[in-house]
Amino acid sequence: MFLIKLGKYLLISFFLISCTSNEKKIKSIVYTDYGSQSYFRKDFDKYKEIVDSYKLNTASFLYTCYLKNKKAWDIDCAGNDSPKLENIQKQLQYFKNKKIQTSLRFYLDLKTQKWRARLSPHKMKLFFKNYEEELVKFAKFAQSEKTDMLIIGCELEDITKPEFTRFWKKMISSVRKVYKGKISYSANGNKSLTNDREYEWVSFWHDLDFVSITYYPPVSKILKTKSEFKAHHLKNLSRLWRFKRKVSKDLVLAEVGFPLAKSGYQKPYEWLWPNTKNDRGEQVENLEAFLNAYRQFDFNGIYLWRFYPRELQEYPAGYDLLDEQIKTLIKTKL
Repeated sequence: MFLIKLGKYLLISFFLISCTSNEKKIKSIVYTDYGSQSYFRKDFDKYKEIVDSYKLNTASFLYTCYLKNKKAWDIDCAGNDSPKLENIQKQLQYFKNKKIQTSLRFYLDLKTQKWRARLSPHKMKLFFKNYEEELVKFAKFAQSEKTDMLIIGCELEDITKPEFTRFWKKMISSVRKVYKGKISYSANGNKSLTNDREYEWVSFWHDLDFVSITYYPPVSKILKTKSEFKAHHLKNLSRLWRFKRKVSKDLVLAEVGFPLAKSGYQKPYEWLWPNTKNDRGEQVENLEAFLNAYRQFDFNGIYLWRFYPRELQEYPAGYDLLDEQIKTLIKTKL
């Protein structure tokens, strides 16, 4: 049965015709940092080295604003929890001078540290008004720095349902008035509480330049061989490929994460792994299987998650990618 399923996914990918040159596909590792003291020189020097030595063609930066809790409507981008734009500005200028694409992402998080997908403001109109105002400010900054791409939100499942489409369309229209680069929204690729997937119900894809999906597919069974890892990814990438063809839009994997934790592939969306062992060999094997599967589809790029300067200190079993084997895989297969 396993060989039959694997053969089916290989057959699907065999008939795919690649229309996007490999040079144009996004190849990036997202630089993430938090707080007003983020994105300073020492950490930036390390990211520059990563972009160069991993042969990436896009530098990506995360900017996060906050709400007090899931019912709050007032977005705070000016507090000490959010980065200072002038710190990101210096780094954007460096990469533009090097003729490397730049990408910014505007995320909302909750100060309670709960998942943003459950955000459901009790004053919805005021929330979207505030969201639009803050996003337009950020889009103006992105335009002033001639940024190539802007992601305007991520995994906001409870407020991307069809009943809120009018708010998103208005917000996207306002952003386009001040920003000339490409725009997308990053939808969750996993099943929601209702057992469907966010990217399937988002109804404003055609207002955007491309589809973005976060890729953290869970698996309940133990995977032991390279062929099992590859079959896992072929199954999930095939589903995204069918959606790409359905909506007739470019599709980018906006976050693709591989925890260092042993058996981290079972819940790759989890960044907290207390009291667990690490398994670099398993992480490398999983990444290699993913990249081998990814190369069989004509997606439009990947943002690997992530470069966080304090990853090993704060999340020692998290998304660390600073390994020579991983570097080699990314250089040769991405």
